[in-house]
Amino acid sequence: MRRLILASSAIVGVVLILLLLFVPVDERVVASGVVRSERDSYLYAPFDGLISSVPVYEGMSVKKGDPLMELDTTEYRDRLKQVEASIEKSREDLAFQQARLERTLKLPLPQEFWHMQEELDIIRERVLQAESERRRAAGLHAKGLMSLQDLERATLAMDLAKAEEAKLIEKSRIVEEGLESRILKEATAEIQAARASLKALEVDREIAASAIERCTIRSPEDGVVTYIKTRRPGTRVQPGDDLAHVSHGPGTRVDIYAGQNQYHRVAVGQRVLMRSNSFDTLRHGYIEGKVVRLAVEPRSDPPEGIPSTGTPLFRVVANVEKTPQDLVIGSTVEAKIIIRRAPLWRLLLPNPTDPDAKADEEARGPDEKNPPPPPD
Repeated sequence: MRRLILASSAIVGVVLILLLLFVPVDERVVASGVVRSERDSYLYAPFDGLISSVPVYEGMSVKKGDPLMELDTTEYRDRLKQVEASIEKSREDLAFQQARLERTLKLPLPQEFWHMQEELDIIRERVLQAESERRRAAGLHAKGLMSLQDLERATLAMDLAKAEEAKLIEKSRIVEEGLESRILKEATAEIQAARASLKALEVDREIAASAIERCTIRSPEDGVVTYIKTRRPGTRVQPGDDLAHVSHGPGTRVDIYAGQNQYHRVAVGQRVLMRSNSFDTLRHGYIEGKVVRLAVEPRSDPPEGIPSTGTPLFRVVANVEKTPQDLVIGSTVEAKIIIRRAPLWRLLLPNPTDPDAKADEEARGPDEKNPPPPPD
């Protein structure tokens, strides 16, 4: 009986060992992750400035356009006041130039034209005198008191005076038209310059107003605030500083951070089982997902909630396909990425021709492949 029991136990033990060796098991990469939403918005500092107020908290729900952070606007408001004062002065200058042009069009007789008008008045007096002399000479000649030569001389003087008058009238007309054209051109140029100056000031006003508006960091969409750089007023920020994050949509994405010694075994399409730290897995079950994207470069500083391993971590993005409960954005999970399913003996005794075993060998450094001899 004793021998029978021992034999039976041995047989059962061998069967169990064979079952354990040949039953397929999952080879896994274990890592930590953070629950993310479908989309994230990252808001950065538009320029150098001081934080004046932060009206929201992490975890708060916000609507599109809600302010997340206010930067000090004193400098830009002072600049806006100066620009608006310059715009008012420029508008007055433009109105003055336009009124001046209207007056010029109504009274286009400039000072340079006065000389010509005086000369024209003088020559007209000479024409009247010449005509009077011509009439007197004609009367005397008719009475026989003046010779024909004297009459002809008076007629010639009258004709010369009229010819000079006609020439001066034509010259006056040309000068008048030229001066008026020049004045109009100068007045138009001054008006155009005033308008250009006003336009430039209006652009400066738009820039200053835009800067004031950009000092308010707003949520681009409805979502939940997941990160705030600081809540301390007076903190200086530089252009490009990461100020706030807003998540949009439910938590259907998990960022998993795997060590560099295991990352090379992860591939897109692999299944992921996750245990949430926000609810009881034994009671509710595991979260199921699939790897959809792999990062190219590692991170030397893990995000908040991910334990530091002292080595660079690579980000693995997994989509959640099934979850027993809604996931809390920003909560952490323990993830198991299913590399492959194989019998236990193959996992315990890797084959050198196995691609996974070869990849493991290549992933190890030279110190791990050829360890130094033990010290004497």
